[in-house]
Amino acid sequence: MFGKGLNNSVVTSMKNTNYIIEPQTDFIFAVAGEELGFIGTISIIILLLLIVIECILIARKAKDTSGKLICCGMGALIGFQAFINLCVATGLMPNTGMTLPFVSYGLTSLVSLYMGMGIVLILAFIGIMNYMNTFVVNVQNRMAELSIMESIGMTRKQLLGMLVREGMLYAGGVWLVTLTAGMGVTYLLYESMNYHNIAFAVPILPLLFAVGISVLVCTMVPVLTWLVLEKNGTVVERIKGVVS
Repeated sequence: MFGKGLNNSVVTSMKNTNYIIEPQTDFIFAVAGEELGFIGTISIIILLLLIVIECILIARKAKDTSGKLICCGMGALIGFQAFINLCVATGLMPNTGMTLPFVSYGLTSLVSLYMGMGIVLILAFIGIMNYMNTFVVNVQNRMAELSIMESIGMTRKQLLGMLVREGMLYAGGVWLVTLTAGMGVTYLLYESMNYHNIAFAVPILPLLFAVGISVLVCTMVPVLTWLVLEKNGTVVERIKGVVS
């Protein structure tokens, strides 16, 4: 499950007895499996998969076609290269000399991948800035809506109650998904690796604490924002400030 450990000097080790060729590049995954075990190899695959998924998500948020192509190209390059290397290491394909991204030894491969991921991160930063602009615009629109509600006769108590209910509804929806789909996936993964037949148990107190914190954040943040907004002038002045 956890392998023989990093940098082990066991005589029967694959890298020490030359059972495989090029253990530092083409067959680095086999060495990782021996030293890190099942957990280590699955972690490597999951990390590479997350990098590919993140490249695709960044591509979806890119504003121009060139940014989308760069992000999708880097994601496809890493995914295809990792797939070929894993197939070679597991005997599903003949040796092609393809390195495992970010893991295999080789300066040229690492520099090329780092340069490509650097461009992707720059595009991600641009996407974050665009998201922040959208967020600010949405906040301003929400401020205008609340000010208009107040101007047509909603009292301060009604506005605060509405914000609290919206926050509780949002937190409830998030926890509903977490406790159904999230807990179901967690249970299936736990049972698939439960070789010692240890009963699956949910820590109730930490879970209740997390629920309380999330509900508190979802309700208090909009309420405090409104209280700060309320001190910034009259309804007409706030609407003029948002519109201008």
